[in-house]
Amino acid sequence: MKIKLTLVTSLIVGFTLSIRCASSNMDLPQVEDITASTGFYVTGPVTSWQTANGIYTAEHLAGQTPQGDLLIFWRQPDGVGWRVVNVTEITGKRIFSPLTSWQTPNGPYNVELLAGRSPDNDLLVFFWQPDGRDWRVVNVSEITGKQISGSVTSWQTPNGPYNVEHLAGRSPDNDLLVFYWQPDGRDWRVVNVSEITGKQISGSVTSWQTPNGPYNVEHLAGRSPDNDLLVFYWQPDGRDWRV
Repeated sequence: MKIKLTLVTSLIVGFTLSIRCASSNMDLPQVEDITASTGFYVTGPVTSWQTANGIYTAEHLAGQTPQGDLLIFWRQPDGVGWRVVNVTEITGKRIFSPLTSWQTPNGPYNVELLAGRSPDNDLLVFFWQPDGRDWRVVNVSEITGKQISGSVTSWQTPNGPYNVEHLAGRSPDNDLLVFYWQPDGRDWRVVNVSEITGKQISGSVTSWQTPNGPYNVEHLAGRSPDNDLLVFYWQPDGRDWRV
């Protein structure tokens, strides 16, 4: 099914062909049909982020076409309007899930990253930085030997001199997997949280962090196969993941 991408000026993104006002006393929101201006349709949700580009702030939206191509729509206030980049045509990799987005520093660069599932259940990480090269992709499943089913959530934490990037999602066998990477010369690694805690999940998970005295606590929450709400957590106190 082809779904148009529309944008409300309050930065609420939707996939409906019309916007209705909840109250007659409210001003009608202004809607911009990005599909009409770019010629590209999307299916499913999109993720958003912003970056600095000289004197401009560039707004980005990323999602997938009905054929599984990863598209990035972007604009900045330079009078050009919305533009689109087909990342699948550049990298040769399609996606088959909603995406998560984040940014991280790399020396003088700001790196933009996207992660999602391939049609073959591989976890893919796409990234771009302003070094003259185009979008690139890393197959995290090929590196770690673990595949995913559904979408992933992302977060970052400090680890001494490093910034650690995390992705978490469900394996095809309902195990909760946490993938992580830091610039210490090693590649992506994975932790099977279900093997540690004895609890599996069904569906996607959400992530957040909170302070606990001297510790930063990382949390993940999701639904068990029996419909129980599970909260998994970890803090650097010498103990492993708990639930």
